[in-house]
Amino acid sequence: AAGDGAEGRARAHRAVTETLTGPERGDGRVVAEDAVARTGPDDDLRTMATTVVLLLCLTVLVAVAGVATTTSLTVVERRREFGLLRALGLGGAAVHRMVVLECALHGVLGGVLGFALGLPYAWLAVRAAEVSAPFTVPAGQLATVLAALVLVTAAAGTIPALRASRTPPTVAVGGGD
Repeated sequence: AAGDGAEGRARAHRAVTETLTGPERGDGRVVAEDAVARTGPDDDLRTMATTVVLLLCLTVLVAVAGVATTTSLTVVERRREFGLLRALGLGGAAVHRMVVLECALHGVLGGVLGFALGLPYAWLAVRAAEVSAPFTVPAGQLATVLAALVLVTAAAGTIPALRASRTPPTVAVGGGD
């Protein structure tokens, strides 16, 4: 279709237009417009839901890092307490289990509080978006996220718990730091 002058440009324009729109369509619309027309409200909602889930995962990771840091500081501050528990006969495994369960409890409390605050905000977001879909709570997915949160926060506390379980009983008696 290439050629000199206005006739060559017209042939090139027709060739490009036909390539983009296909030979059966002569209305001049390009393929990109058809792709935009094919994305509807379902695709927008799916994209928004994926974004929300990814933000939820990022939030959980930040929260787990916070739990691990807080637990590490707590173990350092409660060293005498752990030494006293060990002096009273509590084994290292029991101290370890106690600290891990405390971390798991942080996950439970965070999940319940997040659900209590997130549910009204989600309802408001659906109302503000004026989506025709009904507002439903995905209980199964939320329970899975809560269980994963509890497991991850408990796992984040294992290293500080290991340090707490190795606290010697003499720390409580001698006040050694």
